[in-house]
Amino acid sequence: MTTTHGFAPIRPGLLVTQIHQKLREAILDGTLRPGDALRDSVIAEQMKVSRSPVREALRLLEAAGLTTKDPNRSYVVLEFGEDDLRELAGMRLAYETLAVRLIVHSDKAVGDFSLQLKALRAALTSGSQAAIAAADRVFHSSLVALSGNSRLIEGYGRIQDQVELTLISTDAPNRGSDGMVERHELLVQLLTEAASRGQSGDVVAELESHILQGMGCPSLLPPLH
Repeated sequence: MTTTHGFAPIRPGLLVTQIHQKLREAILDGTLRPGDALRDSVIAEQMKVSRSPVREALRLLEAAGLTTKDPNRSYVVLEFGEDDLRELAGMRLAYETLAVRLIVHSDKAVGDFSLQLKALRAALTSGSQAAIAAADRVFHSSLVALSGNSRLIEGYGRIQDQVELTLISTDAPNRGSDGMVERHELLVQLLTEAASRGQSGDVVAELESHILQGMGCPSLLPPLH
């Protein structure tokens, strides 16, 4: 199907960046839904730009894993399923558990994550699936950033848009919304305790369970003991 969303005109300047950002935001806030067609001619007309920067912006979205091309060569918002959830959950395990181990065995202060937890509470109160996924993303991005490993942070950043869209597409946030704030608070508590002892086993085990439960695939891996 073709989206009927109306985009405002784009001002001259960094057109590709602006177009990409507007389209990305529309995908991640649920304005554009999985399966919606993104026709460069329609978008270009609505934004009052030529088709060339629109095509480049769509290619960037494809490279980020948010769009794909259908058989007639138009772009569509990618539709994620349970297999995508499992693959991305596995990627998150690799990145986030490594980040936690690096944090625990460094001299970094963990902090209380109060701002991230406040945002998560507000998102849950709103009931917006997109807001919940976005707030969850901020919490876990902050966790990975605390590792201080620039390549780890960069690699994790490359899958975040896909993770967020996958959560929205598969209703995983609603499935894991009960006790969501408390589970994140527990992670912070265990991370703080692990950092003080220099032992990461308990927090890594909890983080694995947290990710797999939150993404709706708890049986992907056997629990750590």
